[in-house]
Amino acid sequence: MNGLRGVKIICLGPREGFATLRRLIENHGADVRAAVTLPEFREIRRVFPPELVFVWLVRDTCDLIKVIPLLQRQHWRIPVIVVTDHMNVDLYLDALTLGAFDAVNLPIDERELLRIARCALAESPSHTLPAVA
Repeated sequence: MNGLRGVKIICLGPREGFATLRRLIENHGADVRAAVTLPEFREIRRVFPPELVFVWLVRDTCDLIKVIPLLQRQHWRIPVIVVTDHMNVDLYLDALTLGAFDAVNLPIDERELLRIARCALAESPSHTLPAVA
């Protein structure tokens, strides 16, 4: 499958949590990098300008949700999708209020994640998706 063929994606959050997500989106043709910290994200972004960002929130890193407005301001409104293992209505609304395109709960449904990613990219003014065969 290649529904995200050539799309540059950065995953921000605890590295161990991204293994499954990274494999899933790489299997759809995306070019993926991972960053644990915001300074690491900035360094990667300099040489690898992302078209989509996943922010992984686990219970002990919920403060990462605060980086969404920062990513939006400093990085040309890159679509952000929040991934978490403890979704609730407050977290979902906080993510959307702060500027996330959407938020998904674990376990990740592959088709739903791909649909959300493609929708986020379709609404991004700086990205053109390839046709899906």
